[in-house]
Amino acid sequence: MKFLQKIPTNLTIIIKQYILSLTIYFIFRLILFGTEINRIDDSVNFIDILHSFLLGFRFDLVVSSYILILPFVLLSINTIAEKDFKLIRKIVFAWCCIFSIGTFLFSIIDIPFFNHFFTRLTYSSFDALKDGNAGWILSMISEEFKYWIFFVVFVFLSILYVVFSKKTIITSVNTSIQYKKKNVRVILNSFFFIIGFALIFFGIRGRFAEKSPIRIGTAYFCNNNFLNQLGLNPNFTLLASFVEYNKNKNKQIHLISDTTAIKYMQLSLGINKHINSLAQTDTNHPLQQVSPPITDAFKGRNLILVIMESMSAAKMKRYGNNNDLTPFLDSIANLSIRNNNNTSNPLVYCFDNMYSTTVRTYGGVFSTLFSNPIVFGKNVMKIVPLLKFSGISDILKQNNYSTIYFTTHDGQFDGIQGFLYHNDFEKIIEQSHYPIADIKTTMGVPDDIMFKNSLKYLNNLAKNKKPFFATYLTGSDHLPYYIPDYFTPKHKDIKFQATNYADWSLRTFLKECEKQNWYNNSIFVFVADHGTAIDVTYKMSLSHYHIPFIILIPNSQNIEPHFINDTIFHNIASQIDVAPTLVSLLGINYLNLSLGIDLFSKLREISVLDGTTSYAAISKNHLLIVNSDLSKNLYHHTTKDRTDYHASECAVADSMDFYARCYLQTSDYILRSKSKLK
Repeated sequence: MKFLQKIPTNLTIIIKQYILSLTIYFIFRLILFGTEINRIDDSVNFIDILHSFLLGFRFDLVVSSYILILPFVLLSINTIAEKDFKLIRKIVFAWCCIFSIGTFLFSIIDIPFFNHFFTRLTYSSFDALKDGNAGWILSMISEEFKYWIFFVVFVFLSILYVVFSKKTIITSVNTSIQYKKKNVRVILNSFFFIIGFALIFFGIRGRFAEKSPIRIGTAYFCNNNFLNQLGLNPNFTLLASFVEYNKNKNKQIHLISDTTAIKYMQLSLGINKHINSLAQTDTNHPLQQVSPPITDAFKGRNLILVIMESMSAAKMKRYGNNNDLTPFLDSIANLSIRNNNNTSNPLVYCFDNMYSTTVRTYGGVFSTLFSNPIVFGKNVMKIVPLLKFSGISDILKQNNYSTIYFTTHDGQFDGIQGFLYHNDFEKIIEQSHYPIADIKTTMGVPDDIMFKNSLKYLNNLAKNKKPFFATYLTGSDHLPYYIPDYFTPKHKDIKFQATNYADWSLRTFLKECEKQNWYNNSIFVFVADHGTAIDVTYKMSLSHYHIPFIILIPNSQNIEPHFINDTIFHNIASQIDVAPTLVSLLGINYLNLSLGIDLFSKLREISVLDGTTSYAAISKNHLLIVNSDLSKNLYHHTTKDRTDYHASECAVADSMDFYARCYLQTSDYILRSKSKLK
């Protein structure tokens, strides 16, 4: 390392400490890999293993950067002042030893923990200690010989770290920039400090991507769950889970007792099950029910689900907007108006009163795909360790479907990519898969570029002689807006242009799909992640939640007439009903473990809307808003009446609120059950 002798001491020390720490973390990861080597079979290629270790380097770099940023600042005082304060060196030495050896301890504890639970260390991993089982755990560990080997490795590496750190930090020779003029030296040292600090800061952030820092989901890149987790650093997962756990919105809610809530929701869903204990597992899920399909006419068809960014129903002419923003969506929706004797192609189902569960994209994606609501803004996709849900991807994969997900922007945003890989999506195509020239804003590539690029993937999947399930998340109808030069907008308002362009992209995509040989054997679905606050009649804007839900079946020949009769649905529907409805349409008999229902065969009377600190319940005629202070407002929303009817119709308000509280409490219980280590 002779080159280090020519740069300032603060940099040489930090570089050596990085190398030392990263080497030790690598050894721990190598040991973990060796203990789980039986999980590597012929289906795993060397490139994926290498990729996992490279991701591990990134996570190790994050942990090291957290530890070393303060020592770098302190050592820079010596460098810039051109003094060698021994006290600063001693403080840095103590800091590095205490915190680095602490992370080494968690890293070695993580190995047997992972061997047993198949998950990295998280804050919830220490529940047993909090429950007073520390003695039992220590006895169990002491009786296993290999755990002693791990402990010896930890002690040996810790001693090496102390010895090398002492030599690097305490006894190393002071070096500085060789330049005669002091002012120039100070400027250069300050410059190197700024550069060094910026690099360490980006080391902490873990990514240069604008939308999201490094997250747990960043480690998930394939369908091998061991390799996905191998790249994680247990200290990172421990810290991330601690931060998430201590967010107020992630605390357990207490709207009503779990038992009362679950019993009521079972009754509401028609589930005949008596609960003796709430200690349920997924094999005895409190909402478990067999959901038979409505038809088998479309069994084995490809399913293409487009989740449209911010596409409020209020943007469509069908729902009263006269700005001609969505001519394509309106044309598709209007195909649902048909005579009973008209069985010509295509067949369209339109659900006119569909509401999203939340106004956040992560919530829209989660609720659409996994039939569970968002509770007080809690992002389920960020919970550590990542949770597994029974959703449409899981159900279709079990029924021999290929699964793929497309998005315009950074897949790591809101933790979506890692969560979806963990939940049975086999391939995710996001911003990094596109040429840099196609990336126009932080929202990534324009919608039509994503759609055009996706066709090659769908054509390859179609060659596998089995159906595919493709999900798209669009991005162009969201700030910052970008309108391609080749699109001619009809409006001057950039917001209108963005919606018009997003709609045009859908039309272009469908036209291209018509040219593919798998088109007539497919079902297309158009829904939104959430709406836009266009109509602010009430404190919780209904247009922010009211979204389109349109099912297009290009080829509907030979479909039984009784199934075609009802193609327009006016009943209240929730985003969590999308997956059960689509699975039913595909002719699949499955076990439903959610609050979602098949809208073809069941009736929903109330949809619950999450407002992060408040919530609402909407029925055919009433809108109940429950504020953060638990005060209530009841409105007749169909006429946009601003009169608060809570006092005069308190029975209606209380009934709707009871349903909403049971719904939210049950959802929270299920989430808490999944979050606990089994």
